[in-house]
Amino acid sequence: MKNSAWGRFLGLSASFILLSGILIGGCALPAATTPLPTGLPSPVQAPLPSPTFQAKTGATLESDPYVVSPPKLERKPSRYTIVARLDPDQALITGREHVQFTNSSRCSWPKVYFHLYPNAFSEESRAPYLGDPKREFPNGFNPGWLKIKPDPNAEILPDKSTVLTYRLTQPLAPGESAEVSLEFEAKVPEAKNRYSYYEGVFAIGNWYPILAVFDENGWNLDPYYALGDPFYSDTALYEVQLTLPEGYLLAHTGIITSQQPAEAGWVTYQIKTGLVRDFGFAASARYLTKTAMAGDTLVESFYLPEDERGGQTALDTAVRAITYFNKLYGQYPYRKFAVAETSFPGGMEYPNLILIGKTVYAERNVTWGVTEYFVAHEVAHQWWYALVGNNQIAEPWLDEGLAQFSAQRYLMDQLGPDESKRLFTRGTGTSLAPDPQKEAGLMRRSVTSFDSWGAYQEVIYDRGAQVLHRLKDKIGQDRFDVLMQEFFRRYEYRVARVDDFLKVVEEVAGVEALEFLKPYVQESNSSQWQWLAWPPVKSPHVGSSTRPLVRATF
Repeated sequence: MKNSAWGRFLGLSASFILLSGILIGGCALPAATTPLPTGLPSPVQAPLPSPTFQAKTGATLESDPYVVSPPKLERKPSRYTIVARLDPDQALITGREHVQFTNSSRCSWPKVYFHLYPNAFSEESRAPYLGDPKREFPNGFNPGWLKIKPDPNAEILPDKSTVLTYRLTQPLAPGESAEVSLEFEAKVPEAKNRYSYYEGVFAIGNWYPILAVFDENGWNLDPYYALGDPFYSDTALYEVQLTLPEGYLLAHTGIITSQQPAEAGWVTYQIKTGLVRDFGFAASARYLTKTAMAGDTLVESFYLPEDERGGQTALDTAVRAITYFNKLYGQYPYRKFAVAETSFPGGMEYPNLILIGKTVYAERNVTWGVTEYFVAHEVAHQWWYALVGNNQIAEPWLDEGLAQFSAQRYLMDQLGPDESKRLFTRGTGTSLAPDPQKEAGLMRRSVTSFDSWGAYQEVIYDRGAQVLHRLKDKIGQDRFDVLMQEFFRRYEYRVARVDDFLKVVEEVAGVEALEFLKPYVQESNSSQWQWLAWPPVKSPHVGSSTRPLVRATF
């Protein structure tokens, strides 16, 4: 994600509240190991063809979400079947969900947990935004929520409204499967957020009950932090039946397999995904679209009538970036990809879909290259987050640092070193000087170790990208490219840790490269006070802006 803190360049501003995290745990999982292939492949170059544009005439129907079939995973993926209806007049989603899942751990599960992220917006005092509320709620605060139909097995704890506890009829043994069905209503707030509507555009991310991840630390039940992307999920398969009013265009994860009229004035879409980490969509009666091909992937840009140039730039950039990263890292395996203009003040990634803020589409930002930078960063997240997953709370560098580096490398090849450097440095032309204090342990810094967006942006995004540039210079571009290709190959559709990245570094580039990264892996004693350069923003309902993670057993 690129958020509004980058808005110093866009004329925006933001900062973030810090809440506490919770892990409920547990039994350890077996480590997945994949041997390094014998003989390192030659690194690839990535020519960038100009995309061709065509006007959209209607929804494209497909049957197979993949261009390249996925590998067999060590675990059986969960399956979501969701039937939902979005009523724009009421800003309300009504739905039901059926989830099939398998216990891939080494211990029995007497209960499972679901995240209910919209409940983070149920009270103004606890909503995950900072600073002037009018920036996020221009027309005043109005709540969002996710209510579950009463179920004797389901419980939402009063002090953890974003977590649903579901008690199983009997403990689920390792390797066994179970099913849960839920009915829900979700209120969409009028706001400028990743889950909101504003000026006729609905941005619907993190909107349905999603299974929490059980990993070597147990159940991950972190709240919706106001800093970063506070999400962590495994890949799963989705079948979604989504009903919208006629005239609404839909940008979405997955492919549409059928489109049928519902009752008068409504249309129902049947949507199917490949293995994806989440399901998001954007919808508006105001959208216009353009499409182009990036290899075998259909790319679609959804934009507002007044921002046609930005919409075309977003499409052009997405096609070029997908083509580039296909050859640099590995094939984007899905048949469709969408980029949608929304009110979100920056950019946000979902599988097969990115949301880009309206401000980014402004004429000056198209002219200055800001639009291209934002779109390239979010496209890179399709490799680093959507395909190679990570715990975005505990180890945000593993997706944000890699996505920022990838966008910078794309722009360096597109624009040349001088023009791209102007973008990287927010117009100053001066690169960040190495700072051992700020960079100490940054590869392992969690969201909860930061007190403000300014520190998070500089360290995880900008300095995080610099670490990779330095590593590339240290070991050489050819070997660095092989390293990144192997990391992608090994952890595609899986969840990677920083330790997994370091293991690939050692195997491909040797112990010397691993030693080079040591300062960025090991945290210095001064790393907790260096952020005083950015005054921490305190939550109005939390006494301290930082709390330790809490772990509890079943």
